[in-house]
Amino acid sequence: MSALPENHDLYFLPTPDTRVIAVAELTPSKPPSAQPNSVDRAEELMRRAAAGELERRAPISIVATATGYTIIDGNATYGVAVRHSWRTLPTRTLVEDAR
Repeated sequence: MSALPENHDLYFLPTPDTRVIAVAELTPSKPPSAQPNSVDRAEELMRRAAAGELERRAPISIVATATGYTIIDGNATYGVAVRHSWRTLPTRTLVEDAR
């Protein structure tokens, strides 16, 4: 399958509180290796959104931690980003950064 380009506008519907965060600062609450089918499905949905067949998704939901951010919703999307060597992901912080 072809690479999924890191063009967030193809897959995500930004909101006023969207922040683009480095993938290296994100920690999944469910590792991609524990959910390969979910990552495959997320990639399929992202490809369909990019083609205009589906609505774009909301940014992934995160909470701030002392060392970065933990993903609350969007672990499979994170797995897609890692699979395709993306540097960043659009996020929505559920709990303000207390670092």
